[in-house]
Amino acid sequence: MRRFVSMAVILLVSAAAAYAQAPHGKCENDWRDRMRTERIAFLTEAMDMTPEMAEKFWPVYNEVQSQKRDAQMKVMDAYRVLEEAVRSGKPESEMAAALDEYLKALASRRDVNKKAEASLKSVLSDAELAKYYVADERFRREQVHRLHHGPRPDFDRRPDCGPGAR
Repeated sequence: MRRFVSMAVILLVSAAAAYAQAPHGKCENDWRDRMRTERIAFLTEAMDMTPEMAEKFWPVYNEVQSQKRDAQMKVMDAYRVLEEAVRSGKPESEMAAALDEYLKALASRRDVNKKAEASLKSVLSDAELAKYYVADERFRREQVHRLHHGPRPDFDRRPDCGPGAR
């Protein structure tokens, strides 16, 4: 029963996320959708989510991820402007303005992360939040490993896998 509920939640969240995204190239959307679906499945299993928990968690999670994505895009946009100012040798006043915007974007991203923590704490206990952070980091590290070396066999199921387990 839990597997069925988990899969239903995954399908609903991924379908909603797919429709919420602005159109990009088809391959880019396929990759993002697949990654989002894998993350949802990984988090659902790692956090041992009940249907009640999932009902509260996923809407907050989706909103937090949207805010983080927006903040990161602003940081990257400000960085591009700063990089162009440095590369093209703009006057110091323009570089200073670009640097100021970049630093403001970084500060804004930190604020978003603080608010995200508070939002998640509103629906998760400290133990559940700890499980979320550990699972999210394990997922991220697995994706980095997969990018460089291909998938690790049975990474999810072995407790001795992950950082520091050598």
